[in-house]
Amino acid sequence: MQQTISFHNKRKLPFCTLIREDLRYFESTETDKLIYLMNLYSPVAQLIHYPNLKTVLQVEKILQEADTVISKNELQRRLPTQIMHQTLSLILEYLEESGKILIGEKGISWIAQSSPKLKKLLERGVRVA
Repeated sequence: MQQTISFHNKRKLPFCTLIREDLRYFESTETDKLIYLMNLYSPVAQLIHYPNLKTVLQVEKILQEADTVISKNELQRRLPTQIMHQTLSLILEYLEESGKILIGEKGISWIAQSSPKLKKLLERGVRVA
């Protein structure tokens, strides 16, 4: 069953549509987007556990190392520690909104590419702050 939210004009939209519409106009850092998603999910989905940075990095690493499309259940099996399904869903929503993964019918695949040219520029750059 898909969760919906009613507005003052009695129109109902799927919850995930609202998140995508909000994030489209939300220009800020990736951390702010993750906090925004956490706060957005909290009153509606009543999350008990929020992801910490270690968990997000573990999920990213597994998805990067996967050579094929990976299902959500397989992703949970490969994680070194168990996390709640809601927490994993929140992490995947964040990664999808930040353009790092693509969630399709067959599963999840890593799409973010690291540019060697950008790495060289960052290594040669001078930090001012």
